Amino acid sequence: MRWMALLGITLAAFWGCSLDDALENAPCETNDDCLGDYTCVRTVHQDATGAPGWCRDDGGCVAGEQEGCAASGGACQNFLTLATDPASGIGYCCDAAGVVPSVTNVAADGSSAQCVVCSTSLCNGQGDMSEECVVGEPRCEAMSDGCGCRIPANQLENSECDDDDSCGEGFVCTRTAEQDEEPMDAIEPGPESGWCRPVEDPECVANSQPGCTKTSTSSCGSGVSEVCAGPKCYCCEPAAASPEYIAKVYLERSDGTAACIDCQNDCSATVGSGSQACTAATAPTCQLSGSGPCGCTPPT
Repeated sequence: MRWMALLGITLAAFWGCSLDDALENAPCETNDDCLGDYTCVRTVHQDATGAPGWCRDDGGCVAGEQEGCAASGGACQNFLTLATDPASGIGYCCDAAGVVPSVTNVAADGSSAQCVVCSTSLCNGQGDMSEECVVGEPRCEAMSDGCGCRIPANQLENSECDDDDSCGEGFVCTRTAEQDEEPMDAIEPGPESGWCRPVEDPECVANSQPGCTKTSTSSCGSGVSEVCAGPKCYCCEPAAASPEYIAKVYLERSDGTAACIDCQNDCSATVGSGSQACTAATAPTCQLSGSGPCGCTPPT
């Protein structure tokens, strides 16, 4: 970069301009690219994006002119567009190419910020929510790598998720045995979406979340039905109605959740002096077989 500064000096001498005029605002990567008392000043935006800084003798960026620097009197030059930080009300100058920009990573002294240019971003994957998120709206926020949505906590809790990242800060993706991979499920094998739960309360939602425990004081909610394995009952997705299937618990986990399976028959087996419905979780005489999906073997 030093050759550019030297070229500027040569041209300045040729055209009769002062040395200061040639050095001021010359592009630079480091202080070594600037001569004399000039230093390479980069805005937060130029530093974050790797763009060249400007050689300056006052140690500050050029308000209203340098990309990422604060606006001058609420205005920007050099075809830059004004972007206002909603938190401070300070305006910054950004190269937006016709799209309304936003800013992030504002410097501690408010002198510069990083510009983020994006027209819209979709908020998807949060349960049934799908909306167009426009930068500048209260529920939208600009991130360092693009635009994203800030979902209010009361809408995020118990929404569907694939992993912790899809839940956002303060939430974790909780999966019951029912929602984890179910290789034995003859109807819909494979993993299902979990539920976003607060970090301070990550347990599954009793009586509501598929595969979670059913309490004795409440019934299962909408979309789930009671399925019992001995004395313990869970709320599982209801069995398929066509052809007729019966929901059975086939897996119980130590976290208090279970996985259910749709059986084509409700076989019974005599265990001791009683007779009970036969499932893998409740009777040693029950087996899940490829010809099943549920089946019983006679007691020995």
